[in-house]
Amino acid sequence: MTAEFNPYQSPTSINTGDSPTSDAPRRVDRVAFITWPIVFGLNMIVPLLFGLAITYEHGRIGLCAASGLLLAAGWLLCYASPPAARRLILGSAVLAFTQFLPIIQIFAGMIAISVVGSDPLFEEGPDVTELAGFAMTFIVGTILLALAGGLGVLLGFVFPRSWFNLNAPDFRKSGSEAVQTGSV
Repeated sequence: MTAEFNPYQSPTSINTGDSPTSDAPRRVDRVAFITWPIVFGLNMIVPLLFGLAITYEHGRIGLCAASGLLLAAGWLLCYASPPAARRLILGSAVLAFTQFLPIIQIFAGMIAISVVGSDPLFEEGPDVTELAGFAMTFIVGTILLALAGGLGVLLGFVFPRSWFNLNAPDFRKSGSEAVQTGSV
């Protein structure tokens, strides 16, 4: 037996792939990356119609910039935390159905207009500036994302845990059944 290899010696380090310094490639949730722009677009219908009605040339530049930023933030969440992204997608899908009676979207828009309209920095006459269009869109989007995220967390208690994380154990099974299937 050589001095370099001792089968009875404990390993000096274990690479499980869970540590941030691991060389294992990060798993990308393709389902979240594909469904996020779909539910994002579905949630843009009513806010976009109202936003286009109150903005003109310059304000629409800010509207598009804020929309692109919110879309990119969702994709970043899909990469950084796929379980949280799936909860947000689930909540956003349910929130998209509320646009048939858009009370939530109208209130979010009223809050954004009151916040932006109360600041003298945004007063430019009848035309909405780029900054005001950006601020209104970002405020409405943040309100709707927060509601969708909260709704997704609540719905997370209804849907199986495996939908949010493919490697997670399903605690709704009984203890012996979960141990037998290896999901614990």
